[in-house]
Amino acid sequence: MKKSLLIVFLLLGFVFSTGVVNAENGNLPKPGERREFKDRILENKDEFKTQRGAFRAEMDAKHKAFVEGMKTNRDAFKTELKAKKEEFKALKSEKKLEFCNKAKEMLKMRFEGAVKNLETIQAKIDAMVVKLEADGKDTTEVEKYLAISKTKLADAKTKLAEIKTLVPATCAEVTPDTFEKIKVLAREAKDLLKESRENLHLSVKEIKILRGEDPEDESGDDSKTTQ
Repeated sequence: MKKSLLIVFLLLGFVFSTGVVNAENGNLPKPGERREFKDRILENKDEFKTQRGAFRAEMDAKHKAFVEGMKTNRDAFKTELKAKKEEFKALKSEKKLEFCNKAKEMLKMRFEGAVKNLETIQAKIDAMVVKLEADGKDTTEVEKYLAISKTKLADAKTKLAEIKTLVPATCAEVTPDTFEKIKVLAREAKDLLKESRENLHLSVKEIKILRGEDPEDESGDDSKTTQ
């Protein structure tokens, strides 16, 4: 299972590198700040049990801040978009054609790649849940975040399908209204993908808690033991 968890971390990082789900990394531990978490557990198992609630409370707080930050940025984006819509009206036909072609490229090369990688991670976490349950672990929290991730991804795919219907087949005519709709849907899809990824991140933290590991340690150095 440890190799599987390392693969999940690597894939989560790759999703970020696509440019679609650029994320805030403020919750990652700084170099030199990690401690030998398992040693601390061995020293005081009872203390670790009481700390689980604190870990989860902190995770929830960070997640709420993450969601609120996205909402604030999205609202600012929509305000700026109104001005860009007016600018789009004055663009020459070749510039409108360029926007249309970029929209097609965005759907095929960036969004579809992010969707595929998130689905791969979800499948791997599903497999981890089966293994944890077989070991007698309570995977309620893991499954909660995984279910949210799947819902957010499904919603993002719906938005992307809407964009496909809006992009003209020949790119010969793109109206300002179409421009605005595509931009809004693309932003909403991007944010949904971010939320899907973030909830996968939380499910992995829950797996680490179940395994008695530091949920903030994302180094993946524990991959020496095979599943």
